[in-house]
Amino acid sequence: MPAQILALPTVIGAAENALRALLIRVLSGTPIAGYDDWVTLNVVDRVGPTGHDAAAALGNALAIDEARARELLESTVVRGLVSRTGNGVVPSPAGATALADARPRVRAVTQRVLDGLPPAEIDVAVRVLDRVRAQAERELGHGLGPGLGFDELRRPSPSGERS
Repeated sequence: MPAQILALPTVIGAAENALRALLIRVLSGTPIAGYDDWVTLNVVDRVGPTGHDAAAALGNALAIDEARARELLESTVVRGLVSRTGNGVVPSPAGATALADARPRVRAVTQRVLDGLPPAEIDVAVRVLDRVRAQAERELGHGLGPGLGFDELRRPSPSGERS
């Protein structure tokens, strides 16, 4: 096995850990308690009151079982970040405000992290990591739910924001 293949999971894991730590730092002082809340709010914002199963979409996004996804959703409902509607869930006014406040801060940190990298290299990294994600999901036996693939994440949510 080539050395690059052996090194890739270590590099991906280290990058993921560093980025998650940055996200947690950016979210500190907000009602968004961490990574799981961040993903939950963004999935709820994407799925919205469409009748789609937010728990299934969240489970796919976090690669967790649906029971754990329902616990995360319930936690955000109890803390007032998400509201139930007739057809599903939506960010509550407090959750929508928290997302609106946090997204520009997350984008600014992301820009600083990527500063100086040529756009062509970023494009390659995005394609490679998206393919690694898709292949890992195939190994797990599932894929992202409707509306939560990479191309969908790049589109604005119903509130007009990108995560």
